Amino acid sequence: MAGKDYLPRTDGQLIIWFENFAAKISTYAAALGISAAEVTQLQTDLTSLRTKLNDVQTAKTNLASAVETKGISLANITKRIRDTVVVLKRKSTYNDAIGADLGVIVATGTNIAIELPTPEFQATVLPDKVRLDWVKGESDGIVIQSKRGAEADYSTIGRDTMSPFDDERLCISPGTPEVRMYRIRYLSGDDEVGNWSNEARVLFVK
Repeated sequence: MAGKDYLPRTDGQLIIWFENFAAKISTYAAALGISAAEVTQLQTDLTSLRTKLNDVQTAKTNLASAVETKGISLANITKRIRDTVVVLKRKSTYNDAIGADLGVIVATGTNIAIELPTPEFQATVLPDKVRLDWVKGESDGIVIQSKRGAEADYSTIGRDTMSPFDDERLCISPGTPEVRMYRIRYLSGDDEVGNWSNEARVLFVK
């Protein structure tokens, strides 16, 4: 039976492993018959990996900033809309026909269904926590569920209104690596809506 893969599965752990490998391989190059060109290629690969990971982190930061900016703008716009509607409904010339035509009256007994897509997120293992980067879209936030170790069922570990969400729980047996599974679902107000996301699996130790 094949042994456990020595290469870490997460980006954060892989870059730490590769930094160590690339720094020390030249020490053993002569004894192991590794050419200078091969050592140079490893250093080039390490530089390339650093660049790509930095590009990903920059993209995540830009996305989070854009989402936050959109949220602020949307909040300001919707407040102005609501203020305008309050004013127009006080006008003597206002009537329900105008309100219905403008869409500012909710018909009695009408349920408005809010349809949201399946949320997307990425789980990243950091030295002291697991970070979940997620896309807010038109939602009010997310509910986060997790199971770990031998747990058979998911349980809710928190709610979040702005990405990222950090899971800072200690391992069930501190210092012993444990598998953690995550999934998220959108919120509309306080209500869970839409489908659960795909699962994300990480190996964490703290």
